[in-house]
Amino acid sequence: MRRTRRSIEKVIRHYFAIGLVAATAALYGCPQFALSGLLSPSIIDVNVEEPATVVVGAGTTFQLAVTGVTEGGERADISDIAQWNSSDSSVVSVVGDGTLYAAGLGESQVRAVLEGYADGITVVVETNGAPPAPATVVVTQTGPTLLHVQWEDVTFAEGYEVYYDTAPGGTFAAVAYSGTGTSFVDNTLGPGQVRYYRAHATNIDGASAPSAPGWARTYFNGDFELGDLSGWTLADIGSPFLEMQVVDDTAITPWYGNPVVPIEGSYTAINGFDGGGPDTITLGADIDIGPSSSLEFDYRLGFDLAMVPASVDRTFQVKIRAAGGGGVLANQTIYTATAGVEQSDTGWLSGLVDVSGFAHTTVWVEFLWDVPESFSGPAEFQLDDVRLQ
Repeated sequence: MRRTRRSIEKVIRHYFAIGLVAATAALYGCPQFALSGLLSPSIIDVNVEEPATVVVGAGTTFQLAVTGVTEGGERADISDIAQWNSSDSSVVSVVGDGTLYAAGLGESQVRAVLEGYADGITVVVETNGAPPAPATVVVTQTGPTLLHVQWEDVTFAEGYEVYYDTAPGGTFAAVAYSGTGTSFVDNTLGPGQVRYYRAHATNIDGASAPSAPGWARTYFNGDFELGDLSGWTLADIGSPFLEMQVVDDTAITPWYGNPVVPIEGSYTAINGFDGGGPDTITLGADIDIGPSSSLEFDYRLGFDLAMVPASVDRTFQVKIRAAGGGGVLANQTIYTATAGVEQSDTGWLSGLVDVSGFAHTTVWVEFLWDVPESFSGPAEFQLDDVRLQ
């Protein structure tokens, strides 16, 4: 049986051997008070060689009084040591110069053990079984591929084990951390990945129930604030009017010469949306949807399909494919640039794609610009702040 000792108060004449310890359990408005048949609410003798064990159930309020008797027959009182309500998981209240703790009493039985020593009396609190579960795990993104996982310390815990999964209802079989600390950094992820974590408190008697899950997503370069297309895969047309690239807020658009004003941060992605066709421009990446229900983004374009003139409409689409760029799972046309029409500047527009059907999975998100004719009219396109909500 594991013990966690905190000395409460020493007998005044500590050099005498303790011959006898008396324990009194007094009731305070709790008639259902029981000590598992070991003690009744009356004064009994406690043999210091075989300390009495009081098993305290949840919902019990009591006060413990201890009296020591020296070999010389002198009494040394240690009264009102502590009082606690075992339906409460707060730290035990202590009267005196010592400290006694017993958290999580509603989670497991707590034993109050009285022991006599030659130098005085010590009250020992022990857990009977595994510690209570940690509170909810808190996860924060601390780098492009780093997640910081932390939880509060648990009384009676000697260590912690943290497991992860890609969905809150998963098996949580993979070990993310095992040790005595209450936080760690998970550096085993890629950009744009989601993980859920559950923590268990452990001691010699076993492991607690799991905590509620906590989750977060590693940073994904959907706002292009890394200053480039990091995290994305680009397939441009062979002869673009303007190759797809990331520019800052000092740039101007290639055809109309308008200042580039990113809707988020200082960078935006831009392309010419014209060139040697027919062909398509695609920008895609594997993205962990997590618990998100929508893929949202902002875009802006200008085009002149009347100058040549163009005879076929151009489209801007979003496709959801299987992870790695596999088969098409969903396709949505976001904007159609009509042949024979000029639109110098649409201003920033918002796009939204329902991804609730792909929750807790990883899919390939692909932005696609269709160039159906060869140099049939200049166009310019900006994309910014791609995000999951």
